[in-house]
Amino acid sequence: MKSYFDLTINSKNPLARFAHTKRTKNPLKLFNKKSGSILDFGCANGEFIKTVKLNNKEIDTYGYEPNMNTSNSRIFKTWDDVIKHVEAKNKFDVISCF
Repeated sequence: MKSYFDLTINSKNPLARFAHTKRTKNPLKLFNKKSGSILDFGCANGEFIKTVKLNNKEIDTYGYEPNMNTSNSRIFKTWDDVIKHVEAKNKFDVISCF
């Protein structure tokens, strides 16, 4: 079974690569804060939150993805982990889901 990464960013299909790039870059225009936090709900391998962080180091980026194994400490694997974070830090400024 191919990984999400292989089906999008590393795809042999140029249209799939283009669509994925557009899908992650267009929402960046909506999140124009200088600082804050974002949770990408259903983040897969975390490409969007990586892109956000590359564009602005002052934004705290997190993801929630229960269906993939990842070693990325910024990706919550259970909903309880998300709730614990919210209880400790109070909120996310933006929650994305696309």
